[in-house]
Amino acid sequence: MGRANVEWTLVFTYGEFMNSYNIKFRCPDALSLGMATLKGYQFMINSKGIASIVPAQGKEVQGVVWRVTPLDEREIDINEGYDENPDKSRCDKLPLPVRMSSGMPATAKVYIDKDTEPGTPNPGYIQKVITGAVEHALDKSYIDTELRKWKPKVSRETFTTY
Repeated sequence: MGRANVEWTLVFTYGEFMNSYNIKFRCPDALSLGMATLKGYQFMINSKGIASIVPAQGKEVQGVVWRVTPLDEREIDINEGYDENPDKSRCDKLPLPVRMSSGMPATAKVYIDKDTEPGTPNPGYIQKVITGAVEHALDKSYIDTELRKWKPKVSRETFTTY
């Protein structure tokens, strides 16, 4: 079966999968369609140290929409801990309306972790998220206010010399 016969799916990413290297490692056929916005949610780092989103009236999450193959989508399912059986799944996968940077509306699948307890990002994680955000030209103000606030604070004592 050639690529022309593949049924593509749109996936909205807002965490480490905004970073091309991270998504292409697992999903080699993924194609970025660019920046998009999801209204009614807010970005967070949960107690597992990874990105998720929570409903928040008047807020929005910026991310990247990828066009993926069914095989790529299955890889994302595995990485995100999605299972069709809700009792076994660590996250929900919902078709939600997003607005592309061009202004066009689209419906994309969005993975939302069930863990909504705020936490601290895993080492190096938030930098991958920010790298992907910069790569795909998310608004600087969004990066500064919604993403960078999750960067761990480093104290001067960390840099002790002997």
